[in-house]
Amino acid sequence: MVKVGTKMFIYWVKTPSGLTSRQLQDRLDLLDFEERVTYANYKVDFKKIEFWVGRCLAKMALGHLLNVQPSDISFTKNEYGKLFLENQSEPPYFNISHTNEMVVCAVSADSEMGIDVEKTLVAPFEVMDHVYVSEEIDWVNAQRDMNAKLHAFYMVWTRKEAVMKAVGKGFSLPPLSFTIPFDEEQVRDHELHYYTFEPMTGYMISIATRLLSEQSQTYEVREVQVAELLY
Repeated sequence: MVKVGTKMFIYWVKTPSGLTSRQLQDRLDLLDFEERVTYANYKVDFKKIEFWVGRCLAKMALGHLLNVQPSDISFTKNEYGKLFLENQSEPPYFNISHTNEMVVCAVSADSEMGIDVEKTLVAPFEVMDHVYVSEEIDWVNAQRDMNAKLHAFYMVWTRKEAVMKAVGKGFSLPPLSFTIPFDEEQVRDHELHYYTFEPMTGYMISIATRLLSEQSQTYEVREVQVAELLY
């Protein structure tokens, strides 16, 4: 059987540490009314910035894919909070994630996915009993040194979050109810294709993509500057 290939576009933004919401004030028009209300309700600056960058990054990425202006794109969400294009729960698909000073977005014309990004300099190993199954814990603890252990911890963590987002249920899907393949940068199981990489030192991104059995998956990764979103 000839495999049908699909392509995933992954965009990531490292926000400058000195960026403030005041610098975004003139471009709040990039958000719709509901998004501006959400933005205004955040009490701390970094949350405002993460929200603005995430929505604008997703609109830019989808605009490229659909050949429309980012300002023409609006979102809705399901009962678990997962975003979809307004009036459209089918392709194209996208997903957003953010952590300390980094925002990521994955976009695909034909494959539903979940994406997660985490900062990996330290890890709360004490939570593993609550979110990792025994095989996952054993693999993390078997690593040869702390750097390898951190990498293993976040390989499992980011892939689990990516799965929960790919199925559209977030943490309403208990993380102890499933396991993920680990140790390989790209791998697939009976339902999902996984890709994990480090866009820069101290951060890890994982994507879980729902594929048909005959599909193969390729990825195109691009760094985006905040200045590009301000256009």
